[in-house]
Amino acid sequence: MAAPRQAELSNEDVNVIGSFLEFLDIDEYFSSKIPGQRALESDLAVSNVDDTDDQLLKHARLDVREKFGLDKLKNLASLKVHFVSSTAKGEIA
Repeated sequence: MAAPRQAELSNEDVNVIGSFLEFLDIDEYFSSKIPGQRALESDLAVSNVDDTDDQLLKHARLDVREKFGLDKLKNLASLKVHFVSSTAKGEIA
């Protein structure tokens, strides 16, 4: 009998883990890309313009998570970074 597999995630951002689990379930995570457009669904809980870095960094954190080992998730997160309407304060160089 194989031993149960576990991952240590106590140091991870809870929003990143939530998005990761959502991706595993449905191959997408919120905010979803609008088909045929270069845009994401609106999130009524946050401002349309990301002036706090939160929206931008959520996608960036998923993009750099090599430990997940999912190229499809990494590519999706990288794409979504470019759809976030952010202020200069929130830009990633």
